[in-house]
Amino acid sequence: MEKLHHSQRHGHRINGKSSPTYVSWLSMHDRLNRTTCNGYENYGGKGIKVCDEWESFEAFLQDMGERPNGKTLDRIDHSGDYCPANCRWATAHEQARNRSNNRWISFQGKRRILADWATELGLTGSALARRLDMWPIERALTTPNMRGAV
Repeated sequence: MEKLHHSQRHGHRINGKSSPTYVSWLSMHDRLNRTTCNGYENYGGKGIKVCDEWESFEAFLQDMGERPNGKTLDRIDHSGDYCPANCRWATAHEQARNRSNNRWISFQGKRRILADWATELGLTGSALARRLDMWPIERALTTPNMRGAV
C-alpha cells in the first residue's frame, strides 16, 4: 500500500497542492519537532509546544479557519505555546510589531514600540533610539523633528 502524504490523507489540497492553511500547520509542527528545521532553536528548542488538540489538522482548521491571503500564523504571546487562545492570522507588519526584541516605551499613559513612536514623530527608528539613549524620555518624545524644517 502506498504511503500517503499528510495532505492527501486529510484531503486539504487546492489545485493538487497542499493548501496554505495546511502548510502553516505543518510548518508549525516542523519548527517544534524537527531539530534540522530552520528556526527549531527559536521554537521547539526553547520549549514551545503545540496544544494536544492541534496535533490534528482538522481541529486546527476548525479553530483557526482558512489562512487569509497575506497572513501567516502568529503567536500573540511569543513565549507561549501554539493554542487557540494564543494564535492568530497576522500580516508581516503585525508580526514585526509582536517580536520579542522590540523596544517598548511607555509615556503619558501610552505603551508602544519604538517604531510606532518614531512614525508618530516623523523620525526614523534609529534617530528616536539615539534620542532615547541620550535624552530624558519627555524630551525625546516631545521634541519635534527639526530635519527639513523651513
